[in-house]
Amino acid sequence: MVRKRWRGRAGVLARWGVLAGVVAGSLVAVGGSAATAGTAGFETAFQANTANLWTYGTDGGVDTAQGMMAGTSPADAELADGSYEEAFQANTGDLYIRNSSGATGDTGLGMMHGTSPAITALAGGGFEIAFQANTGDLYVYSSASGPGDTGLGMAAGTSPAITAPPTTSTIGAGNCGPANSCTPQTFADALLSYPGVNAPVTASNEFAIEAWEAQEGGGAGCPGQPAYAAPWASSPGPAGNPLNTTQPEPGSTPWNTVPHTDGVQIYADADGETCWDWGITANGTALTNGDYGAIINVLQNPSPDDYTQCVDLANAVAPPGDPAGDVWGTANFSALC
Repeated sequence: MVRKRWRGRAGVLARWGVLAGVVAGSLVAVGGSAATAGTAGFETAFQANTANLWTYGTDGGVDTAQGMMAGTSPADAELADGSYEEAFQANTGDLYIRNSSGATGDTGLGMMHGTSPAITALAGGGFEIAFQANTGDLYVYSSASGPGDTGLGMAAGTSPAITAPPTTSTIGAGNCGPANSCTPQTFADALLSYPGVNAPVTASNEFAIEAWEAQEGGGAGCPGQPAYAAPWASSPGPAGNPLNTTQPEPGSTPWNTVPHTDGVQIYADADGETCWDWGITANGTALTNGDYGAIINVLQNPSPDDYTQCVDLANAVAPPGDPAGDVWGTANFSALC
């Protein structure tokens, strides 16, 4: 099923710091990868006096034969897998991207003449680009979800900068995340308490979320919690992901292939946080990205009756008779209520 990602406009601006500035040269240190023949080194990208994009690094200089817009500079970033990605304004005025293997693509997005893009790698994989569009607005381009217009106008002649802050779990002590042993109920409790959800932990809310988890079937697979065994007796996985979000986190890997996303994610112990810490963080981050107000409203205002609350949540997740309103991708689970 398709899981709505958090990378909408609100999610982009909340997740990454986007600053107005002028992009100068582009130099990135790279680790072992196919691009660097397994050796640590550096990669620089620049506009040569031929007006073509060139790269220079451990493997020497390479003329990419890609023409650039006069007066602009490329940007590059090392990705989580050790490869690199470059962004530049082509001589057509469009934003282009090029990866370590030399594959180059036209995004079809027009840039303001004389401005340059900025790029940053994401801890969970992929990249994000910020640039001034030919409309004068600040645009972002995600490797996972494509372009987005922030609706924010930029000053003439300027270029943005972008950075991805270190990713850390937002889950504190006092829940099942640090213990790495969530159950359907304690995961529901952690999700209800997640910053931005801030919903009361009631029996009816727990019942409703557990029905949602049952419909999705995720959860099993974190250390000590094998598939089809208590407390996840009905779950084959993915690990730490009862609601099957596609939100990537450090150490996560895809469970399946979902168009325009990184796929439903399998979480793992990584970066000093537990598998369940990342699962709670991912599902909470996805739920609070600004696209799921109807779901959060139901959770924040629960009916005291289990059945009523469960049906209300099922209808918020997947409104009956309104396929376009099925924003998460879960089938309506009111039959499980």
